[in-house]
Amino acid sequence: MHMNTSVSCRQFIVATVACVLVAAPLLAAEKKGFSTEKSAAGVVVKYDGKPFTEYVTLSENKPILWPVVGPTGKEMTRRYPMDKVDGEQHDHPHHRSFYFGHQNINGFEFWHDSSSFEGLKAKPDAFKAKLAHLGVTKHREFKEVSATADKAVITVANDYIAFESGKKIMEDTRRFTFRADANSRSVDVEIDFHNSTSEPVVFADMKDAGFSLRLPTSMALTSKLGGKIINSETQTELIFSDTRSLRQFNVIALQIAFKRLGDMPKGKYAGLGEATERVFTEAIGLDIKPVTPELRAKFVETCNALAWCGAGRG
Repeated sequence: MHMNTSVSCRQFIVATVACVLVAAPLLAAEKKGFSTEKSAAGVVVKYDGKPFTEYVTLSENKPILWPVVGPTGKEMTRRYPMDKVDGEQHDHPHHRSFYFGHQNINGFEFWHDSSSFEGLKAKPDAFKAKLAHLGVTKHREFKEVSATADKAVITVANDYIAFESGKKIMEDTRRFTFRADANSRSVDVEIDFHNSTSEPVVFADMKDAGFSLRLPTSMALTSKLGGKIINSETQTELIFSDTRSLRQFNVIALQIAFKRLGDMPKGKYAGLGEATERVFTEAIGLDIKPVTPELRAKFVETCNALAWCGAGRG
């Protein structure tokens, strides 16, 4: 009787182990493709069971995607300011991984956040003025969270509101479609803006607007760690064939810079535009001629000098 019971137990154990061994590859197979799961911060997206990204409903004053993980397991965006890591650049705290923002919608700021104005706390009136025009992109609801072998989809609705008063400016619907393969990760984003108020909605023509992807410090050009920008023509730097194209680029760049200065009191930098143009004319001349390495170096030196002169302004 005792022997029969022992044999039965042994058979049961062997059978259980066999079931586990058979089930293991089935469980692994279930992890292939995309999956989503709710989290305390929002929704986690995985591919083949490994993290791709997390949709965070609120980071300071806006939704973001963070972290964004590449096919090799490395993070493709900076961790700061959500997390502080030694060796990372700690500038522009409103650059939060991957997000959408706009610097001026009906006079409200949806690009920066309150952390951007920490330096103004010593000037209470200036700090208060910034907060009075600060906006918040507030998550309202998930309209769709789905995943198949080929893609994951997250659709959300957001309200654009004033930081202090809570006044609603407008709303949007965003649809994120995530795709991946062995060598790449992609995110397609569609945004529909809706005016649900009785007032018109005006998007001002601003420099800081649209989607921002803050690269990790290891990929940043200024970190000198090997980061490169490569365009569709496999070029790793901006190519100008002659001084005419260089001047055209310069005109556009200066228009952007002076538009930003336009927010400052009129006449604060009287004659700045004319003086800047004279400096560049001295550097590259008015004739149309090829851009040689020497001319390129002179142009870059001029840009660096002007940037240095303007570093302490404003």
